[in-house]
Amino acid sequence: MKKQFLRSLIALCSLAGTAMVAGAQAQQPITLKVDHAFVVAGKILPAGSYTVKRVEDGNPRVLSFSNPKNHISVLVLTIAGRGTFPHNVSATFDEIDGTYFLREVQTANDGFRIIPDRSEHAQIMRASTSEESGRD
Repeated sequence: MKKQFLRSLIALCSLAGTAMVAGAQAQQPITLKVDHAFVVAGKILPAGSYTVKRVEDGNPRVLSFSNPKNHISVLVLTIAGRGTFPHNVSATFDEIDGTYFLREVQTANDGFRIIPDRSEHAQIMRASTSEESGRD
């Protein structure tokens, strides 16, 4: 009985350790390369490579986008979810009147839906309203 309990305890500790390592890997900074200017958190960011990371390890909702070459750093609110891209980083943009708005960042382990600020939200709503009225 004691052997079985000890084996179960060792297996449980091994699983917990694996989960902690996997969680730590998911929180490593990623590099996002964008080939056009885009809007995020109400700011227009130039094309380039951005380091994206969680501001706090335990809080997946706030991300930092930084580009040291251009002296840029922006905090972004997100809705965190599961990632779907096993081998790379992917970004999704909404294009409105030639302006790209960052909508989502996906990695193998994490997905982050960007919460638009008020000015972005208003512009996106105006564009969707005008598209709908153009269909009538």
